[in-house]
Amino acid sequence: MQIYFERSGGFAAIRLAVDLDSEDLSVEEARKLREEIEEAGFFHLPAVISAPQAAGADRFQYRLRIKDGDREHSLEVNEAGMPDSLRPLIEHLTLLARSRRG
Repeated sequence: MQIYFERSGGFAAIRLAVDLDSEDLSVEEARKLREEIEEAGFFHLPAVISAPQAAGADRFQYRLRIKDGDREHSLEVNEAGMPDSLRPLIEHLTLLARSRRG
């Protein structure tokens, strides 16, 4: 499984991104990501999820692309419009991106 994750925006406008391959992760880490992807219904979400701009300035924007076998899906979501089911996956990927930033 390949995952590309990017977070942009926010008050400081610092971009955070990571490319992951499940082959390079521990078995436990890969299993946890798979569970979060399935619980979020990621492959069934629309390509763009947003809330009105009036929902707040300086919010984060996220881009996520996942390829798993013959399934591939990309989505863009802003912080205000993010479904609750997607939050654990986004938070997990944010932590992974921070830890690999150096």
